[in-house]
Amino acid sequence: MTVTMPSETAVNSFKNLIHLCNKNHILNIKRIANHATTLQYGPLGCHLKRNIFNEWFCSLLNNTDINLFPIEITNPRKRSFLLQRTSDKNSNNLLQDVIGNYFDIHTKFGCNLPFGLAVYGPCINKNLSSNKSSDTIELNMLNDLESWTRLSVTFFCPTKKSLNWFHHWSKQRYLWWRKVLF
Repeated sequence: MTVTMPSETAVNSFKNLIHLCNKNHILNIKRIANHATTLQYGPLGCHLKRNIFNEWFCSLLNNTDINLFPIEITNPRKRSFLLQRTSDKNSNNLLQDVIGNYFDIHTKFGCNLPFGLAVYGPCINKNLSSNKSSDTIELNMLNDLESWTRLSVTFFCPTKKSLNWFHHWSKQRYLWWRKVLF
C-alpha cells in the first residue's frame, strides 16, 4: 500500500477551510506558549457538535425494530452508573470497551441476539506533537486535537443473518446522512 502526499491544492483548501471555521467561530486556533498550534471547538462548533450528536443518538434510539442500548464511555476520574463504563486508561479504541459491555447487557437485561450498542465518549490523543510552528497550519493538525468524541454502533447478530444486517445498517446510515445534509 502506497501513501500519496496530498496535492498543493488540497493543502490550500484545507488551510482555507480551517481559517473559515476560525473566522466563523466554529473552531478556534490556539497558539500555546511553546509556539505550538492547536485546534479547539469554538462556540458555534460546540453547538454543531451537540446537534449532530443529538440527531444521531435520537435517530438510533427511536428505531423501534431493533434493541439498541446506549453506553457512555466516561472520564476515568468520574464514577460509573448503570450502562456507563469507566475505562482503565485513556483510549481511542472503543471496541475494547464495547466487548466488556456485551456481557453486561446479557446479565442485566437478558437480551437475545440481535441487539446493538450505541457507544459514545471521549477519546484522548496520546500522541500529541507540540513542535509545530505557530505560523503554519498543517494537514495533520486534526490529529493533534487533545480529545474528540467518538460515536459508534456495534451490532451483534447471528452469523447467518449478518449480511442482511450489514445491508440494513448501510442503508440506515445512507438515509441518515441524506436527512442531515439536505
